[in-house]
Amino acid sequence: MILPKGKRKMTKQISKSWKFQGHYLRDGTEWKGNQHAMSNGKIHTGKTHTKTSKPLFHFKELSKTAQEKILKKHDISKKSKKS
Repeated sequence: MILPKGKRKMTKQISKSWKFQGHYLRDGTEWKGNQHAMSNGKIHTGKTHTKTSKPLFHFKELSKTAQEKILKKHDISKKSKKS
């Protein structure tokens, strides 16, 4: 499907709204602090990049262990999530 020029721009803006998605540290700890996007599109902790900045991930990018940690914390089983 080909979108009109105005719609393409809007879709691109929405897909770039990474600040509004949940972000987690590699171990599954939810990150609520400042974050910034790197030039390669990866998201890291902190308002700007420093040597202590850590990479952030979306839920689907985490290991199964980290995902299970999050689901357990929120008392959600995988079975109820699929329903």
